[in-house]
Amino acid sequence: MFIEKIFVLLLRITSYLKPQTGMAIARLFSTLAFLLNTRLRKNTERNLRLCFRGLSQKKLNERVKESLANSFYLFFEYAYMSNWDHQRLLSLFTEVDGLDLLEGALKKRKGVLLLLPHFGNFEILEVYMASYYSFVALYNPPKVKSLERAVSNMRERHGGSMYPIGPSGLRAIVKELRNGKISVLLPDQVPNINSGAIQAEFFGNNIRYMSLIHKLLKKTCSEILFASVIRRLDHKGLKYEICFEKPDDLVYSENESEHIRAVTDAVERVVLKSPMQYQWEYKIFKNRRDFDPYQDA
Repeated sequence: MFIEKIFVLLLRITSYLKPQTGMAIARLFSTLAFLLNTRLRKNTERNLRLCFRGLSQKKLNERVKESLANSFYLFFEYAYMSNWDHQRLLSLFTEVDGLDLLEGALKKRKGVLLLLPHFGNFEILEVYMASYYSFVALYNPPKVKSLERAVSNMRERHGGSMYPIGPSGLRAIVKELRNGKISVLLPDQVPNINSGAIQAEFFGNNIRYMSLIHKLLKKTCSEILFASVIRRLDHKGLKYEICFEKPDDLVYSENESEHIRAVTDAVERVVLKSPMQYQWEYKIFKNRRDFDPYQDA
């Protein structure tokens, strides 16, 4: 309870900071994490080295710092989402591309499985979605259990139904899809070692992707769309651009390899829009069959 109160108070205080000030602080934290050779730096560096081969050490260092700054900035965005009013947050969305794809998919009444990678401020999409649509989304509970209620409140205060990953959450998203509505999943959530997974490639590297999407397609006749939220921050302020897009039709293939290739290709396209806004600090290549790139991280 005490930790939760401190966390909520910190979010409230942080929400008074200008977005530009927040990024300045995030860049300071990024520099410290880099200089102290933290686990975050090591994971980010190894992931970027694997996915963007041929970078000079200088360029790699620059990208690591920029990536970490974007990741640290998520805390400031959480503060804004927890404390700014809904209309103020909604005014931050300056561009929405591909909305016709979402509207068209909904009209078919087969359900829409919206795949949202760990890119930009992916969390804030629910502010936009809840303003116009009914949806269900799964989330991974925070490792610090005392923070779960505060994080859940942030995610649900604008609308939508959020469920922790588990049997009840899976039942909820299947029900929503069968009712012709929207369910949101993070397609690049790293599966546990004992969870269902499909071997895939991500920027030319072996990776394990969850098999849940393929299983849901067998249970429902839903349409699949990808969504992404790009952060734009300059001297004028903070803005967001949303993009809805279709993956390759092979995403509906009964063949797992063809299906997952369409998924990872779509995630790669999202990442390449602004590579340092992807969350590279996670061990996205863990539990591989060939080798563990994080052995001494």
